[in-house]
Amino acid sequence: MPLMLFAPHSLKKFQNEFGDYLRSQRQNNGDNIPTRVGKIYQDLIFNNVCGFLNQCFPICKSIMGENWRTLCLYFFQRYPTHSPYFTEIPMQFVEFLSQMDDGDFDKSVWLNELTLSHDEIKKLLPAYLSELAHYEWLELHTETFPNQANKLILNDVQSYYLNNSVQNHYYLYPVHKISENVDIALENTFLVVLRHNDKVKFVEINLLTYLFLEFITNNQTIYQDKNTLLADFANSIDYQDVDGLIKFGDELLQMLVNNHILFN
Repeated sequence: MPLMLFAPHSLKKFQNEFGDYLRSQRQNNGDNIPTRVGKIYQDLIFNNVCGFLNQCFPICKSIMGENWRTLCLYFFQRYPTHSPYFTEIPMQFVEFLSQMDDGDFDKSVWLNELTLSHDEIKKLLPAYLSELAHYEWLELHTETFPNQANKLILNDVQSYYLNNSVQNHYYLYPVHKISENVDIALENTFLVVLRHNDKVKFVEINLLTYLFLEFITNNQTIYQDKNTLLADFANSIDYQDVDGLIKFGDELLQMLVNNHILFN
């Protein structure tokens, strides 16, 4: 549909049409906007979006090479971003990539095809790209995470607090090892991202530690002794050697303190 610049009948309708015009990245003879002016607006908006994505996802960009801008264009044209804030575009890009593998893609509310097809884009994407993008975005998310009181989890001889910025994640791929010239295979990976002294830090952990962090994050109990905390955790995951886990408790807690995941 040609863009009608002078259409006072509906501001919302005009805004939707102008948004479609910017997304289309092309001009029609019937548009009531000069081609040169229209292209300036289209290039300005798209290049701004690309700039935010380039800054947040440098490894994804490097791996995708010339196909990166094609992927950004597909996101720009097809994905129904709802936030007006450019700083939230990277988060929506992560959501976009995670939904690319959704089996209900054709039933989604994504915008109608403008230039590129879903199948064409899928062929360009490494299997790990969605997880890599999430991992890269976590740095920005953690860096800008609001300051909040650290959560008290244990009030024994020593008190232990959970760093409020901790992001505890499980990936199918070793996303922290991915680079342009490295071959990556499936490998269960558990990572913590956190902020300490205004710096973002990444810590690789094992499955047991990952589950423990999930437990203390979601549990609202403030424990009065370490043994009860560890016994409840063991029971929550059906861990058979409760006594062994309790003996391991001091080492586990100290490792978490050393990595600024817990404070005491």
